[in-house]
Amino acid sequence: MNTQEVEEKKQHVCAVLLKENNIHILRRSTNQHESPNLYEFPGGEVNLGETHYEALQRHLINTLSINVDLNNMYAFQNNVIDFDGKSINVIVIRHWENLITVNDKFHNKELEITVEELKEFRDMARPYKEVVPAIIKFLNIPYP
Repeated sequence: MNTQEVEEKKQHVCAVLLKENNIHILRRSTNQHESPNLYEFPGGEVNLGETHYEALQRHLINTLSINVDLNNMYAFQNNVIDFDGKSINVIVIRHWENLITVNDKFHNKELEITVEELKEFRDMARPYKEVVPAIIKFLNIPYP
């Protein structure tokens, strides 16, 4: 891949919201043109001049009404997914302020699952299911 192709790739970011060994995932609304009714890790596009962390912080406030301190965001090895012309950075968050509030413009359901359940979860949208092994490894849990 040449430099121009790297610069043209859209940068995205998403959060693995982890509390007490449970991961919060969200089902995409039916009005979403990509993967409606499938689950995802919340996030979105990185704007020009934003870091991945700042973009994720903005998306989580706008879509879930939760506040996350930049110091509570953790990148990990193999946390970048290249998919359909996008580069998606996956970041683990272990602490946030406020209760998650689902905005039906983006999502229609929040689901809290264990890390063990995530290993077998079938209704995850691509490309998020592709990063699950790296998430499990980061959390130091054996992956089949």
